[in-house]
Amino acid sequence: MGYFDGLVTIAKTLTEQAAGLLESTKKFRAVIRDTRDELEQDFGDDDIVENMGDVDFANDFAESLEMSLGNLMKECTRVSEDCIQRKHAMDEALIGLNKEAELVELAEGSDAELAS
Repeated sequence: MGYFDGLVTIAKTLTEQAAGLLESTKKFRAVIRDTRDELEQDFGDDDIVENMGDVDFANDFAESLEMSLGNLMKECTRVSEDCIQRKHAMDEALIGLNKEAELVELAEGSDAELAS
């Protein structure tokens, strides 16, 4: 029975980690979308063409782009670390499943030897 209880625990862990990955990915997608929307709103194609020789506009654009890219890099780092931690948690759960299966096989082999 312990084996089946372990399966339930492992399934719960895998489900929780997968749900966390989905949520993390949704947040990442929202940050990317918001960044794109902000840049498009602040610096539309017409604005860029109209202000092509304006040094102040170019500096504002470059500064805004650098800040946006910096924020995206921070978000990328956060998502990457989250994914790695969740992958390790899933790996550990599956390794636990394999160890549990090996113990059951060993126990079954011992029972057969005792019956002989």
